[in-house]
Amino acid sequence: FEVKVTAERGGQTHHWQYESPEARVELSPEVAKTSGVVVETVGPVKIKGTLKVNGRIVPNEEQMKHVVPRYPGVLKEVRKKLGDQVGKDELLAVVESNESLQRYEVRSDLAGTIIEKHAIPGEFVSEGEPIYIVANLSNVWVDLNIYRQDAARVKAGQTVMIDGGDGLHKDKGTIAYISPFGAENTQTLLARVVLPNADGAWRPGLFVTG
Repeated sequence: FEVKVTAERGGQTHHWQYESPEARVELSPEVAKTSGVVVETVGPVKIKGTLKVNGRIVPNEEQMKHVVPRYPGVLKEVRKKLGDQVGKDELLAVVESNESLQRYEVRSDLAGTIIEKHAIPGEFVSEGEPIYIVANLSNVWVDLNIYRQDAARVKAGQTVMIDGGDGLHKDKGTIAYISPFGAENTQTLLARVVLPNADGAWRPGLFVTG
């Protein structure tokens, strides 16, 4: 067993060579110090692991309402357009019933933003078909794609740093839900973060990293 040590001292290069029949070489304290050898006592330490994943901002489906006419008829008035803010019970449209020919009002059950609109004046609307979708975007979901080989590393309650890239800030959230099913087309699992969105910067549809 052979060890070679080279060190700089006093502007000169020094070489030491040690040979031992055993798999062990002893260095004097002076040589160890000159060579930069440091000995420390082994102790416990935390190892931090980080996993980078991709995802997308989507509306919180638990804070969404489909606005549906009570009776089929013709849209006589359309008060709101896509992207408008609405209050709870605010008037959205007026429909003339096909049966009674009486007009009735369609109002929002939720305060939020209109994220879908299927209402055009003069068009016929069917019972059960939504003419608006209203979402409260004060918080949003971040749906992250977790590859199958990383699934064991991801748990509910873990902290996630969400990065929207250029033009967006970073924000922290925690994993609230992990889907029990995998996506066949991508072979990934869904991990969901609920993210505060008071300033409206996290817009549904944007891609992010976590």
